[in-house]
This record gives sequence, C-alpha cells and structure tokens, in this order.
Amino acid sequence: MRKISTSLLIVITLLLLSCKTGREGFTIVVRVTDISDGTTFYLMNWRDNTVLDSSLVKNGTFSLKGYLLSPENLLLHATDTSTKEFIYTNLLIGNENLTIQANRRDFPWNIDASGSESQDIAEKFNRIEYQRQVRNKQVRGNFEKLPAELKDEKQLNSSLKDVSDSLDNVKVALVKEMFNSYAALINFKYYKNRFSSNELAGLYEKLGLELKQSIYGKAIKTQIEFPTRQVGESYYDYTAVNQHGDTVSLSQITNKYILLHFSSAACYYSQQSLPELREVYKHYKDKLEIVKISEDIRQDAWGESIKRDSVTWINLWDGKGDFGDAVLKYGTIGTPNYILISPDKVIVEKWFGYEKGIIEEKLGPHF
Repeated sequence: MRKISTSLLIVITLLLLSCKTGREGFTIVVRVTDISDGTTFYLMNWRDNTVLDSSLVKNGTFSLKGYLLSPENLLLHATDTSTKEFIYTNLLIGNENLTIQANRRDFPWNIDASGSESQDIAEKFNRIEYQRQVRNKQVRGNFEKLPAELKDEKQLNSSLKDVSDSLDNVKVALVKEMFNSYAALINFKYYKNRFSSNELAGLYEKLGLELKQSIYGKAIKTQIEFPTRQVGESYYDYTAVNQHGDTVSLSQITNKYILLHFSSAACYYSQQSLPELREVYKHYKDKLEIVKISEDIRQDAWGESIKRDSVTWINLWDGKGDFGDAVLKYGTIGTPNYILISPDKVIVEKWFGYEKGIIEEKLGPHF
C-alpha cells in the first residue's frame, strides 16, 4: 500500500476543517427592534424540518450560520420572551451573506433583507403575501364597523375569498414571469394544478441546468410526464415501503376500492379523521382497502405517528415529502387529501380536508 505524504495529509485535513466550519457557507446578520433581548431565534429548513442554527437576541442583534448544498426555503422563527408572541419569516438563500433589518411589525412579510439574489426574488412573492395581510385586515376592519344587523358572515367570507383569489392570480403570473428561479419553483408547488402539461413543458425548457436537476425541476418533469388524473380517469400505480418494512404497490390490491389518505404526522385534521376512518374500515373491510400515504420526510416521525395513531391499514412512506411520486402524480396540495379508486382502478372521488361525516358521505354511494 502506498503511503500518503505528510504534506498531503495536511492539505486533506485543512480541506475537511474548511468544510466542517462552513467557511464557505452562509451568514445571516439580523438587526431587530421591538423584540426582547434574550429571545431565541431558530433557523429551520422547511423541506425536512431540520434546525440549522439558533441564536439569542442581544442588543437588538443576532447572527446565524450554516451550510446549504443548494438554495433552500428556510423558516426563521422565535417566541418573544416577554410578550410570548410568535414571530416568523421565510428566507430563501444559498451559501450567501444576508443582512436583515426589521421591526417586530414587519414580520412575516415585510422585512428588509439584502445580500442574496434568491431572497431578492423571494421578496417579490413575500410582498404579495404582505398585500394579502393588509387587504384582509382592511376587509375585517370594515366588517367590524358595520351595525350588528348588517353583519353578514357569508358576505365577509366572500370578500376575503375575492381578495385571496385576486392575489393568487397575481402570484401565478409572477411564477410564470420568474419561472427560472428557486423562488418561483418553490411557490409553484402551491399552484401546480393551474398549469396544463403543455404550458408546463414550455416553461420547463426555459429552466437552467441547475434548476432542472434540483428536486423542484425533477418534480415538474414528473408532473409533465404524469398529468394529474381527474375523476373518471384511470389511477396511477404507486410503490413504497409499508409499516412492516415490506414493499407494497397499489396494483397488488385487487377486487376492492382503495381510499388513498395523504397525510403527515403533524396534520391535525388527519388525526381528527381517524375515528371515522376506523369505523369505515370496520364496516367496509371486505370491499375497501385504506392506504395512508405519508408525506413525512423523516422516518422516525412517520414511525412515531404509526404507533400514536394505531393505524392497522396499509401505511406507505417514501421519505420524499411533497416530492413523493404519489403526491406529484395525483397532484395533491396539502393534507389531508383523499382519493377513492374503484376496483377497476378508476378514480371516482377526490376531496381535500376533513369534517365529521365526510368520509362516510363520499364512500356510501359507492357501496
């Protein structure tokens, strides 16, 4: 075996130390006002919920450091030690030096950040959310000024929906305009079902190589190849690991309806649906197979939720979160999502969210 020279070992050691210390990583310096000293801010990666760094506010300043393989959507958050108010904002950075100046009232959507090209584009989207916040406050304020006899909750909800729809249209237009950016692709996943395969294929071709090879670009390519199926169309097969460590495919389930339940360990309404799912499974077990599709990235979180929820039906996990094959192919956004597939593998029901009785209401006519 050839011996490695002492000089080469020194070079390798220095390189490893350089990587370990994150010398080429990111640094975020934050100057805040109206936030209590001693408040701890945490920096979390939205994609896998890992905490990258934390820091205490001292004399209105704190800093955070870390290293990212590519630009990531991060959550900066804290609970003020004095007021107990939850404070947060989203950041989109790579290995860059970022400076933030903000008052407590600027969170979450109106902070002033500089030093990152990715964040500069992300702030265009944040400004839309800030307008949503301002306009919703105005609508609610006008509602509260009305005499009691003129207050109409339905009209209030309609006005709020108009605000939301209008700004969503603005956001979709910005996604198209800035498509060749991490900020646009991160926002795209919330509006992915507004794009036809042809339109998406044209936008995809405009992406640079780095974005095409990112998880966001790969997800878009999957959506182009597997357009979202609607009620009346055939299903997509899906294969993943179940709670017993076995590889299971939907195609293995025959002569039964399949209820896909897209969920995550932290989804409150998914947990609320469990009693009804248990009753449905008990009554229709000979005709129905429930398949929970976990959108958790961390295997430990998935495993803990299985024990907590005592789920006896099929529980599948692929560790890809929002970018799992089933999520992409079925076009689901958020949790809980439900899709009912007939024994001949045709989608017969699709719905989002849970309220008591809805599962029985959706399944009953088919049985």
